[in-house]
Amino acid sequence: MTKHVHNLRVILSCLTFGFILTVLLAEYFKPDLARVGLLILIGIGFVMLISYHYAKTKQWSRVYIFILVLILGSLLGTGRLALLAQPDPHLLTQVGQKISLAGKVVAEPENKSFYQQVILRLNHSRNKVLVQAPAFSGVRPGDELVVAGTLALPEAFYTDTGRQFDYPTFLAKDNIFFTLPYAQIRSVVTPKFSLARIVSNVRHLFTGALSRSLPEPENALAAGIVLGVRSVLPKEVSDAFRTVSLSHIIVLSGFNLAVVAAFIAFILKPFPRRVVLGAGASGIILLAMLAGGGAAVIRAMLMGLLALWAQSAGRTYRALQALGIVAVVMIIWSPLVLLHDLGFQLSVVATAGVIIGPALLTPKLKFITERLALRDLVSTTISAQIAVAPLIAYSIGAISLIALPANLLVLPIVPLAMGLSFVVSLFGLISPVLALPVAAPAYLLLHYIIFTATHLAILPKASIILPL
Repeated sequence: MTKHVHNLRVILSCLTFGFILTVLLAEYFKPDLARVGLLILIGIGFVMLISYHYAKTKQWSRVYIFILVLILGSLLGTGRLALLAQPDPHLLTQVGQKISLAGKVVAEPENKSFYQQVILRLNHSRNKVLVQAPAFSGVRPGDELVVAGTLALPEAFYTDTGRQFDYPTFLAKDNIFFTLPYAQIRSVVTPKFSLARIVSNVRHLFTGALSRSLPEPENALAAGIVLGVRSVLPKEVSDAFRTVSLSHIIVLSGFNLAVVAAFIAFILKPFPRRVVLGAGASGIILLAMLAGGGAAVIRAMLMGLLALWAQSAGRTYRALQALGIVAVVMIIWSPLVLLHDLGFQLSVVATAGVIIGPALLTPKLKFITERLALRDLVSTTISAQIAVAPLIAYSIGAISLIALPANLLVLPIVPLAMGLSFVVSLFGLISPVLALPVAAPAYLLLHYIIFTATHLAILPKASIILPL
């Protein structure tokens, strides 16, 4: 590494640290204090800029430069925070009143017990509204709606573990500032062309094929591990997965994308390398779009694309550096995910644990056989669980005591279950009868995963709630 490259990395690190520090301070301190602190930093920077010319040694000159860069990062963070969307002042005056709103559906509606949850981006505004539409209303992403109801503000609530969940801030990271409970849909206009609508149709084609080819709840789990679709999983199964720390297998991750890229590479093996890599990148992007494109999904997608780019360019892929670059880019794009998107936080922390941990743990696990890559599986699982445990304990207030055995029992068969489920969905598009030969083994694997999770979850002390 040359001296110039080293200095550049230090400067970029200072910029990043200043940016992230400002985001954290803006969250935990009052705006007035933040402004005072910023003025102090600017004053210090101005003094140091003048004193730089009088520095006697190169070492002190570098210190001054790095501190100035840190302050510059803080200024950039302040500027980025100033660009965040704010609640519409006109709508704030109409909270509690009956109102009609027009906008576009920007995410796949989620079916709840008695209603359908729809995210509506208002026309001519960056604000979004969380609409409780009638159940099975049939709206899709891209549809333009006119809805009516009583406008409300989201409220914080207490979880099962006794923690207060800051629901308003959680929604605000996605520019959702209002809710419209028990809304009525006045009109629905489906555009002639909408990419979001096309993606939604493809998603429904695959989930429909799985529903016709596999029974419930195995088809819902198949949709989760293949497409990252969580909303269709029954609540009791979803709760069991959460209790035993298996929810990550039904969230699109780098693991899922690696399986997809490997599958595409195997199918297209006779073709030129660029064709294989291009198809792999296209598959990763398409799968991320089908999964809904949440922050954790985008993190996995970007790291997957970086890995393919490094492979095509003949460069060494350094996973930890790629994780750092992707995380910083996403925080710059949407600063609030740093503090209010638990899925993103867990994704980053777990990935860092998987990258760093096995090299430290594997030499200490020589008593475990290497057959079937069992030692690597155990070290990777332990690394991920150690990495996420403090964050889960702090954020959720509960710790799973059987996370390790649950993951060891399930993870080895997830790639095969995912591959078979994907083939079932392809054949199921044509005919459930055609999918039957593959659906039978897929069902057995999916049933085993659900059986394992639900039975481990009912064990005494499977999960303990931590005191506040």
